[in-house]
Amino acid sequence: MDRKIEKKKWPPKKIASVSAAAIFIAIIFYMIVFGDRSSKLNVNSDRITISTVYEGPFQEFIPISGSVLPIKTVFLDAIEGGRIEKIFLESGNLVNVGDTILKLSNTNLLLDIMYREANLFEQNNNLRNTRLAMEQNSLSLKSQLLELEFNISKMKREFERNQKLIKKNLISQEDYDQSNDSYTYLLDKREHLAKI
Repeated sequence: MDRKIEKKKWPPKKIASVSAAAIFIAIIFYMIVFGDRSSKLNVNSDRITISTVYEGPFQEFIPISGSVLPIKTVFLDAIEGGRIEKIFLESGNLVNVGDTILKLSNTNLLLDIMYREANLFEQNNNLRNTRLAMEQNSLSLKSQLLELEFNISKMKREFERNQKLIKKNLISQEDYDQSNDSYTYLLDKREHLAKI
């Protein structure tokens, strides 16, 4: 007949794993509570110097290579770039307001300025020539008006003379009409020139 085998509650495997876990937790707890938390440095015994301690001035020397930076750095920008002609102050020198640091030259800028000056002189000459042409034109118009006034006064006298002569039938109608037309033409021409 079969009999029922009862399972053991604490088999050896289980006891071993639980005890290992308990030992591990106990070690961690011991390290946290009682462990040494001070910092440590492992040094070779060859590098340690042992000597007697005495009282004196403290001198410490640590050979470290480094770079020194200024407290305040100011960068200067040039509005126009160029080639450096002369350096007045080297880097690291103290400067005051208004000190000349270096001299720049820009040939492109100089050429541009010369080109603009040449254009300005050319435009100035064109303006002067235009004014001269306007004055010559004005003088020519005045001269034409003076000559026209002279011709009108001459023609007016001739026309008035011919008016008196036609009334007495001393000249032909053709001569009278011709003097009338010439006088009217000169008056119209003066009116046209006065509008200019």
